[in-house]
Amino acid sequence: MLFGEVNPSGKLAETFPLRLEDAACHDWFPGEPRQVQYREGLWVGYRFFDTSETPVAFPFGHGLSYTTFTYHRLRDAETDLPPEQVDSDQLGEWDGLTVKCDIENTGAVAGYEIAQLYIGADTHNVYRPRRELRDFVKVWLEPGQTRTVVFNLGRRAFAYWDKDVHDWMVEAGDYRIGVGASSADLRLSCGLKVLSGTAAIPPNPALQAYLEPGNRTFDTAAFTALLGQPIPKVNPTFPYHPNSTLGEIRGTFIGKKLHKLVLRSVTEMVPDEVDEKLDRILAAMLGEMPLRNLVMLSGGKFPPWLLTLCIHLMNGQYWPALKTLISRGNR
Repeated sequence: MLFGEVNPSGKLAETFPLRLEDAACHDWFPGEPRQVQYREGLWVGYRFFDTSETPVAFPFGHGLSYTTFTYHRLRDAETDLPPEQVDSDQLGEWDGLTVKCDIENTGAVAGYEIAQLYIGADTHNVYRPRRELRDFVKVWLEPGQTRTVVFNLGRRAFAYWDKDVHDWMVEAGDYRIGVGASSADLRLSCGLKVLSGTAAIPPNPALQAYLEPGNRTFDTAAFTALLGQPIPKVNPTFPYHPNSTLGEIRGTFIGKKLHKLVLRSVTEMVPDEVDEKLDRILAAMLGEMPLRNLVMLSGGKFPPWLLTLCIHLMNGQYWPALKTLISRGNR
């Protein structure tokens, strides 16, 4: 690959932001130890960056190649003309509308191209991204070769989830189909009028923050409206139990000792010398480990009765702890 004998053809399945702060979830993640609030809702990955027009380092679907590809003639596969309108009630759930385009390898090296088709609604009555990936095709092309790629679209390609009726709904109106090499590199596009469908209900005014994702003001009132219920209370970390994590008990004397012991055991299993970066990674991983895993991973060195004893002591339950010791001694 480095010497050009193989042409890399992979595409990114995620977006690389310019800054961590640019991510829609930045202000809310990771949240509380027992609760993560996904306040960004649908604004995940390219759906957020494209809709809010936030610049990124590398967009979703991006990929490098030793050759170049040119896209030609986006059209209906049946009429060979640009699609103009479609009746959503006549479409199958996943098929019914077929569009195609031609892709030409205009470089000197053979390789794959992954053509991506996105659909977006020109209307803004529904809380939905600017455009969404609806199909993709991987095609091999020799230098100078042109091939036709076909995309199959159904009713779901134009649908959005309506949480009030608990079903996928299609809003009648104007849509745009775009085909290209990434979510930010659309080479061909055409408008399409979708008939039938349903009239979109005006959005709840409380959801205005979600209709303007660039502001990222997903405050408590807006998030509550999105959930359709009050935000659940955060479960307390105390009292401790077998599902408590090593990170949650680190504030206790026993918790510190257990965390240190497990970290040392894991470090000894790593063949290479542990540097500061790896040490932080291991510590973070162990912080999320439930206490019950100590029994399973210790090979019998940390039996269930010892876990029960430690939990009682960390909870200040000294009489149950004593009974555990007495019960163990009578065996």
